[in-house]
Amino acid sequence: MTGATGDAGPQGIPGDPGATGGTGVPGVTGDAGAQGVQGDPGATGATGDAGAPGATGGTGDVGAQGVPGDPGATGATGDAGAPGATGGTGDLGPQGIQGDQGATGETGADGVDGEDGAVGPQGPLGLIGPAGPEGPQGSSNLPPGTIIELRAGTPPPAGFRLILSNVSKSYQSVKGGRTTRVLVDVYEKE
Repeated sequence: MTGATGDAGPQGIPGDPGATGGTGVPGVTGDAGAQGVQGDPGATGATGDAGAPGATGGTGDVGAQGVPGDPGATGATGDAGAPGATGGTGDLGPQGIQGDQGATGETGADGVDGEDGAVGPQGPLGLIGPAGPEGPQGSSNLPPGTIIELRAGTPPPAGFRLILSNVSKSYQSVKGGRTTRVLVDVYEKE
């Protein structure tokens, strides 16, 4: 049978602290409390020093055009400017109405004779005409070797033989001084 508990004895000397126990698991975060009443605004603080100028902003859009003002008074006439450069030639205008024919002018002096043109090709041989009547017997005192020229196709006198045919010769007209080209045959006295 257990006896009655006796009085507590005196406290013993404290023992050394025990080792720190491990950190417990964090507790669950509680709900946020209700927002408190806003306090009175504080006194305005002293004005701070001016800050450095900011960068220039971009050019804004052009504003709407204002109402035109009244015309100003006419200014004094300025000095005449220097003549401008001559402009380009304009387009040719339409042809005007033909005027009346003027009086006939005096005949001008004769111009210088032009150079002889090239000899054209010989034309086709013409038909032989009928023989003319025989002329009277002539006499010739021309020595042998005498050269004569007759228009091409003209029968030569007796005693002459043909040495050149269709030679182009230039002759100057007695009247007017014009130059004419003629084809001749050259004959030699035998």
